[in-house]
Amino acid sequence: QVLSIEAQLTELREFAKLNGLFVVREYYESKTAKEPGREVFNEMLGEIEKGSATGILAWNPD
Repeated sequence: QVLSIEAQLTELREFAKLNGLFVVREYYESKTAKEPGREVFNEMLGEIEKGSATGILAWNPD
């Protein structure tokens, strides 16, 4: 079942808390993952490349 963005964020926050993960920043965008040139996604990758974060938590309906 597909959840609203806020419901997805709530699940991810709970996952991070239960697993002792520190969330540096939350990103979300309405563009589909199938589209190239996603500005928000590229910004997130840039933060990882700079060392501001070490990974990405993503919600997947599967």
